[in-house]
Amino acid sequence: MKKIFLFVIISMMISGSLLAQSGFTYQAVLRNADGSLRDNENINLVAELIQNDVTVYSETHAVTTNDFGAFTIVVGQGASEQSYSSSLFLNTDSTALNETVLRVSEDGGNVLSESAILGVPVAEVAKVALSAHIEFPAGAIIPFAGAEDKIPVGWLLCDGSEYNQSEYMTLYNVIGTNWGSSSAGTFNVPDLRGVSLRGVNGTSDDDFADPDSATRISRLAGGAVGNSVGTYQMDAMQNVTGVIGDFDTYAAIHGASTGPFKQTWVYKSTGIGSGQSHNYNRVDFDLSRAARTSSETHSKNAYVTYRIKY
Repeated sequence: MKKIFLFVIISMMISGSLLAQSGFTYQAVLRNADGSLRDNENINLVAELIQNDVTVYSETHAVTTNDFGAFTIVVGQGASEQSYSSSLFLNTDSTALNETVLRVSEDGGNVLSESAILGVPVAEVAKVALSAHIEFPAGAIIPFAGAEDKIPVGWLLCDGSEYNQSEYMTLYNVIGTNWGSSSAGTFNVPDLRGVSLRGVNGTSDDDFADPDSATRISRLAGGAVGNSVGTYQMDAMQNVTGVIGDFDTYAAIHGASTGPFKQTWVYKSTGIGSGQSHNYNRVDFDLSRAARTSSETHSKNAYVTYRIKY
């Protein structure tokens, strides 16, 4: 039997669509036992995918080596009675990859190479993991870019609706009645319409702590209050105290104004602060510095719907 020396390159750098749908590239250089190239030679190949010593997929190729003894095949595009799918590389019960071996043989049984294929195909793993194998736990909340009527199966809209505990037992066991309950046997999902989310303060006592955690309220009847998941807080502005300037004397604010203020000189027959008639200063906000105003204090934002896994 002719001894064969083989240099093999298995190329996985293929476009995502080809990798997911049509296979992956296998390249090799063939040499004889004396090191000479097997150039311009017609050969028939069998490519097999083997897992746990069992061939799960097999196909044949008829190729011709080039002047350098090299040839290329795409595993997944050979002649076969089976259907190639990138799911061949996935276990059926997890996102872990099988240790798949690619065996390439010449027609007649000469094994050219056996190579472990690891990490193939990454794109398909991600797709399968996201669509099937990675489950969001009950109680998980995510923003959703679709409208309310587009909420997928397995999720509920976070609109404060009330549900029967026995019908959504898994979700109820996680969130309880923290978000509200009007009667025995019911519970509310969070009502996140118009509000943003904030991490519960818990035992935090540093500069990032919520100083008003003890006064947080429930939006719906029967919900939690205080320093607890499920509570709400109205918008507010931190109180500002202090003195802008001394208005008793002209000299106190006679210098050039800075910041958002400007000086306006006003002559009156009666003074301010001293009880005597004299000129005094009035400090006005500079209206040339436009500011956006609203009925609440808020940051820039975009509307989404929130959904919760049950």
